[in-house]
Amino acid sequence: MERAAAATAEDLRRIDPSAPLVLDFDETYWLRNSTEAFLDSVRPAWPAALLLAVLDGLKPWRLLPGPDKDHVWRDWLRVLTIVVLFPWSLRRWRTQAAELGPKYRNPALAALVARTPAGGAWIVTNGFRPIVAPLLTALPAAERPHLLAAPLSTGFAWRRRGKTAVVEAALGADRLAAATVVTDNDEDGDLLAAVATPLHRKWRDARFEPAHRAAYLPFYYMERIKRPGEQHLRRVVLTDELILLLVVYLWASPSLATAAAIVVLHASFWVIYEILYVENDRVAAEREADPKLSEAYHASPHRFSEPLAWLTGLGLGFVGVVLLQLAPASTGPGLLAGCALWAGFLSALRALARVYNHVDKTTRVPLYLVLQAAKLGGLALLLPLPEAALVLLAAHLAAAWLPYLAYRAAALRVEAAWTLPAHLYRFVFALALAGLFSLAAGAGTEFAALAQLATGLAFFAVKARRELVAFATNARWLRRRDPG
Repeated sequence: MERAAAATAEDLRRIDPSAPLVLDFDETYWLRNSTEAFLDSVRPAWPAALLLAVLDGLKPWRLLPGPDKDHVWRDWLRVLTIVVLFPWSLRRWRTQAAELGPKYRNPALAALVARTPAGGAWIVTNGFRPIVAPLLTALPAAERPHLLAAPLSTGFAWRRRGKTAVVEAALGADRLAAATVVTDNDEDGDLLAAVATPLHRKWRDARFEPAHRAAYLPFYYMERIKRPGEQHLRRVVLTDELILLLVVYLWASPSLATAAAIVVLHASFWVIYEILYVENDRVAAEREADPKLSEAYHASPHRFSEPLAWLTGLGLGFVGVVLLQLAPASTGPGLLAGCALWAGFLSALRALARVYNHVDKTTRVPLYLVLQAAKLGGLALLLPLPEAALVLLAAHLAAAWLPYLAYRAAALRVEAAWTLPAHLYRFVFALALAGLFSLAAGAGTEFAALAQLATGLAFFAVKARRELVAFATNARWLRRRDPG
């Protein structure tokens, strides 16, 4: 690293000061990323962080025209959305830039600009002029190159045009050919190839720091720290549990308002349930001799705040109860009673999670079943629970609990228990329990109840389709042992 720094200093000393000097800005002339620094400065921080996370999750720029959509559209859409929804953000940024500009300037390049004849140095950047300009204005006059930066209104067109075309239009083809370019950007190959003295360097003190990298985001800990790479939010929370809850609770009160309420209340539950994951890892790190922690636990920011989790969970709960009041022929509790019931349920969940995380592992086994039951039964405080749905819930509980039971059992303390075909087990349990239910209910069972049960069984079968194929493929007759 020291040799690389020395080589860079020597390269800078050999630059002809009479030649036009063209500098990249982000992580070159300024040792941070200006776009991320601006987004990080937006207040209130938590709503801004949540909005940026939603944009990065949905990736709406992928729907926009043209190639290289992430490069062309992403930053422009993120910044424009923030500026529109947080209109005070640019004014606040100008105040902060007065301090940040000098703090992160590259002293070696600033000295190079200072010895370049007036008007001979240029900044060219894909960053946005309202963001970059205040940073340069905060520098001494001798260290301020001319600025070629993207206008906020058409930043996407600037990136599509490319830096080489921008610089050639400003300097002319002959001056561009005689110029020196200093950049850290791996995508500036065409610009480097167009000049007499190309310098492609990474700077030791440069950092790319994502905006709001430590701000609380719901489900971030679950997805990136507790269960990295498992896509638990998509595979379990959304496409498994949520669909089951819709099948169970929407049947008795079918309406868009009820469906929306179930979605929102399920999110409210999981925001609070995520506290269990955070506390579980913390207790393991502090008290267990051999804690099972992901590599991300020590390597990544946790982005979690229990007070903000409660604010989010209770806020979503309130919205869910309000939606239930809009459902036609609602038979649930009123608004105040519903909010009190849901808040009490979440509080009881948190208390149970605390007990679960602090007792020994053997004692956790029955508590785990109660926690899984809470995922499915909490909505019954606000919505009717059809009788036929008990079969589906019982099957789901068995499929969730049995692998955990095997995992914790002293004789089967193996990680492989989690790879058991849980969807297959659930489907089989549901079929068995459905048969028992049909025998018990007899011919008087209502058609609606049978239709609901059939729908749930079909959903279980779809989720178990790969495991059913594997089960059929791997099935073998046992052969008599050859005589020894």
